[in-house]
Formats: sequence, C-alpha cells, structure tokens
Amino acid sequence: MLLALAMALGAGCGSAGAEPPEGGLELAVDGRQLEVIWEDNDSVEALKALAGSGGLELTAEPYGGFEQVAALPERIVRGDRQTTAQPGDIMLYSGGSIVLFYGSNSWNYTRLGRISGLDEAELTELLGGDGVNITLSVPS
Repeated sequence: MLLALAMALGAGCGSAGAEPPEGGLELAVDGRQLEVIWEDNDSVEALKALAGSGGLELTAEPYGGFEQVAALPERIVRGDRQTTAQPGDIMLYSGGSIVLFYGSNSWNYTRLGRISGLDEAELTELLGGDGVNITLSVPS
C-alpha cells in the first residue's frame, strides 16, 4: 500500500531514475562521456533543444568547493524547489546556469539529472579542479 502511494505521488514529478528524454541527451566533461540519469521535465527538454544537432559547448568554473557552474547561452524554463544537491547531481540554477556537483549544497534548484557510475572521490577528481569543459549533445 505504501509503495503504491509513493509511486503514485512520484508519477510525473521527474523523480530519480526517470527515463532519458526522447531522443536522448549526452554529457561529457573534459571529453569524458558520462552516464547520466536525466529527469523527465520541461527543463531537460529545453536543454536538449539548446544542444540541438550540433551540440552545446560550455565552460564551467568552480564555485564554493562543491560544484562547477556554467552559464547557458540563454535562459530556459525552470521549476525551482528548495533542495539539497548531492555529489553527482546536475541542477539548473535560476534558469541560466547548469551546475555539476561533487559536494553538496542546499538552495533553490531545478533538478536536471544525476551522474551515475562515479563515486564521490571520482567526481571530486573529475570536477574539483580549476574549471571544466562541458559538452551536451543529442545523439544522431
């Protein structure tokens, strides 16, 4: 009964484990292709549209010792909620920046997805430097 209720409440809310958006979206950091579980929401669809067929190249800068932040070329739809981001989370900040977390932080974000297959130490090694190049693409 509780499981059925939890599943019903989570339906359509872009919960973790959501299927990738139709047509897919790929993420690479400094040329390393990452496995991502994308949310099923309008922000991910807008990000996919920005990536288009040619891809989207972004330069991220470290912030606060727990995240890399990259400005998007234009603002996209957002659905901010107070949340605590964890290592591996991919968030949209204020509709204009994509944030990759290797630490945690509480703020108003729109959840975009989660990097899977890397532990916190691997995420820190990948994202904890001076800056990273982020590539978003839609596979053909």
